Order: sequence, then C-alpha cells, then structure tokens
Amino acid sequence: PFTMQYAGWAFSLFSLPMSIMPEVVDSFGDHFGSTKPELLDHSIPITAVLADQSASAFGSACYKPGSAKITMGTGSFLDVVTAKPHASMEGLVPLVGWKIGDETTYLAEGSVHDTGVMVNWAKTMGLFENIGDISATVSGLVSSNGVYFVPGFHGLQAPIVDSTATAGIHLY
Repeated sequence: PFTMQYAGWAFSLFSLPMSIMPEVVDSFGDHFGSTKPELLDHSIPITAVLADQSASAFGSACYKPGSAKITMGTGSFLDVVTAKPHASMEGLVPLVGWKIGDETTYLAEGSVHDTGVMVNWAKTMGLFENIGDISATVSGLVSSNGVYFVPGFHGLQAPIVDSTATAGIHLY
C-alpha cells in the first residue's frame, strides 16, 4: 500500500495540483532547512521530521519488527514495528514509521480515542478523586467478577472499528 509518493488519483479526483504538496523525502537528513536566526539568536538545523506516534516509537527504540510501544493520553496508541506494510481488515492502521536511506520502517497502529474522556467521566461519576488513585484501585483488584466496561464514548476503534458503538457496562 506504500509507494512513497502521493496518490495521483486522489489529486485528479479533487482537481488539485500536485505542486501544492511538499517533496516526499527521507525522515532524517539535511533537507529540512533550519530555524530562523532571530528565534534563538542563531539558526538551528532541522534534521528530522516525524509524526507524533512514529516519533514516539523511534524515541522508544522500537527499531526491530515485533518491538512495540504504548502511549496514553487523550487517546491511547499501540504501535508495533512490522517487517513490511501491514494491511489489516481488523482495524489496525498501516503506517510508514520513518525512512532512512533505502530502509523503510513500517508500523501497525491500533488506537483508542477515549482515554482522556473515560478518565474524566469516571472522576465525574465519583469513582475516584485523584487520577493517581486509579493505579492503586486497579492493582488491588483480584477479579472483576465478570464485569467489563467498554469505553465507546466515540465509537470503538481496533479491532472492532464501529463508529456507532456506545459505551456500556457488561456482566459475563
């Protein structure tokens, strides 16, 4: 699915000129330019440009296939390095993590968009007062006694991928 170039058909479909897009280049190198000297009294070269989750995987030393990282904030993301592009029908998103010379690193990403919303909701419901209490409470549980909470405030992401799904508490 990755050609390392823009999809010409999409530009034709929307009658957009390809000239509006920047050149596709390696993620690292001396081709990004530098900061304006007036910002910090001198110019600083920009030698890498990565998107947030790709940068997080690279910064977490996830360089080999099978290595992974999880980040949690407003949303939560699991990114796994794959040996080749990972096309998925199960909700994982295939990404180019970064490209250095002839070597391209691919990621498969699963995400949950409601982490922050869920934490705020739980606090509003009186389930805890301080966010630091969550870890102690969860660590102290021996069993859920068959109760599961599905935080689908904005639908469900991987592996379900259903934008119409809603939150629920389920007993099994």
